[in-house]
Amino acid sequence: MIGWWKTWKALEARGIMGINRRNADYVLKYNKRSLYPVVDDKIITKERAIAAGIHVPEMYGVISTEKEIDRLDEIIGGHNDFVIKPAQGAGGDGILVIADRFEERFRTVSGRIISHAEIEHQVSSILTGLYCWAGTATGR
Repeated sequence: MIGWWKTWKALEARGIMGINRRNADYVLKYNKRSLYPVVDDKIITKERAIAAGIHVPEMYGVISTEKEIDRLDEIIGGHNDFVIKPAQGAGGDGILVIADRFEERFRTVSGRIISHAEIEHQVSSILTGLYCWAGTATGR
């Protein structure tokens, strides 16, 4: 616990703020509540950022329905590293970060080895709303 506290204090001393402070001091203070649903949608936010000339990571594809999970191989293509995340989420839950691929397996950033079927299951869980604050399907 003390090590964590020292790290946090060192980051704070360098002007790096945590997400809770950022949300309290900036997001809640300077943004209209009525716009939260727009910025909570990662796809809409990315499209608006691109339109505003802001550089964002490339999006390989969007899966909106269970049937579209069949397109996963096409979307991933030859990429060895990629991220799968809900369009609307709950504080980072549901995000799957793949760091490498070998044969028919994938390695997450935490070092866990997973199969293609496990990735499909994660996508299905996202689509059914498992990681959405409202508990409803993300619609993306």
